[in-house]
Amino acid sequence: MSKPFVTIETAGRLRRLRFGMNQLALLEDLIQRPVSQLNAATMGMKELRAAFCAGLSWEDRDLTLEQAGDLIDEIGLVTVSKKVGEALEMAFGPAPPAESAEKNGQAPGSGTGD
Repeated sequence: MSKPFVTIETAGRLRRLRFGMNQLALLEDLIQRPVSQLNAATMGMKELRAAFCAGLSWEDRDLTLEQAGDLIDEIGLVTVSKKVGEALEMAFGPAPPAESAEKNGQAPGSGTGD
């Protein structure tokens, strides 16, 4: 079963952005650290461009980082950032609601077990 994808339009062409195992491994190669260390606070321009390139690589194996950067310029930084976030969430699932658990005085992952 393949991973779900997010569509994004570039120059009149619909592209599909997704993060299967190969795309996640490529992303780690490009950013030289585990994907698990990425979050909104640690994702700079290099990481966003690398993630966008890796996420498109399953359909466009010849896409370069520079070409991915040009596509980001065309589409828009905010749009690409949102789409990459959506595709990563599809790969890993939504983030746990740690903030709401902490607000209720519980440590993340703790609870009554009801």
